[in-house]
Order: sequence, then structure tokens, then C-alpha cells
Amino acid sequence: MKYYAKALMGCFIGLLLISCIGQEFKPNYSKGYATALMNGEYWKGVIEPPTGRPPRLHGNLVDFSFSVYDEIGQLRQYLAFNNIPLKKGRYPLFYFFGPPDSLPECFYNKAISDGDITEDFYGAIEGQSTITITDYNEEARLLMGEFSVKLCIPPIYTKHNPNNPDTIIFENGQFIVKLE
Repeated sequence: MKYYAKALMGCFIGLLLISCIGQEFKPNYSKGYATALMNGEYWKGVIEPPTGRPPRLHGNLVDFSFSVYDEIGQLRQYLAFNNIPLKKGRYPLFYFFGPPDSLPECFYNKAISDGDITEDFYGAIEGQSTITITDYNEEARLLMGEFSVKLCIPPIYTKHNPNNPDTIIFENGQFIVKLE
């Protein structure tokens, strides 16, 4: 009887593994995305934060982030913008963790393991990072814009992976965010 139970369990596990082969993770870009050149290479992130939290409105400001996943759905990169005004204009970005009504900010994480561990953390370099809101359609709840961001590892953090760059530059960035 034990033999049959083990054989049945083996078949079940085999079928489970076979069913997963060839199933590649596909991000859902319907709620928004961003594209840019990151250190000269094409980059695309989805507005699907690892927290599962949609863009967050607080007053006339919004927080949103873009994630990049590997082929099996593990988080690898996370670019966040916080305290961004919901009106057309160009805004400087800062690296600052303050209260929700503070300055516009930007940070970037490289993740390892299954995506829940930050490998290296980067903050926006003040005076060299901006976000521009080109359109906000309040009725459709659609926010569009551009960004140009230069980030570095802040002095209070340690660089964990020597193969990661010291500086990350996002150029020609564009985004569309559907607010819920």
C-alpha cells in the first residue's frame, strides 16, 4: 500500500512540474508602465508594485512605482516616485524619506533571491533628477509624463554587489499610470 501511495505522489509531482514548463511570467501593463534608457539600455517597468498596492493618492500628490520581473515572476528592479503633484509641470526629484506631504522623491532598488531582498539601494541625485507631468486626465484617471533620473547609492548604505554600477541613469523616460 505504501508503494502505491509513493507512486501516486510521484506521478502527481511529475504532472505538476510538467504543467509549469514553458509558462513564462507576463507582466500586466494595463494599469501603466514606464520605458526609458537605463545606463544606455532599453528598460521597461510595469505599475505592478511588489506590495500589490496600486498608486496611492494623498491630497494633490501621488506615489507610484514601476517593477521589473524576471521570466518566472521574481522581482528584480523597483523604481519609485513619491509625492508627485497631479498637475502639469516639471518637478525636481530628491532622495528624502519624509512625511507624505514632503518633497517629490525617487529611489531605485535592485532585488535578489525571490525578489524580497534588496541587493543595492539607490537614491536620486538632487539637481540632476526631474519628473515632468505632461497630462493628467482626471475623468479617465490617467497620469502621463516623462522623467530623467540620476541615482547613486547614498553614503548611509553599503554597496552589496560589486558588479552593480555606482550610478544609474534613466534617460528619455516616459510613463503612463492609471489611478484607481
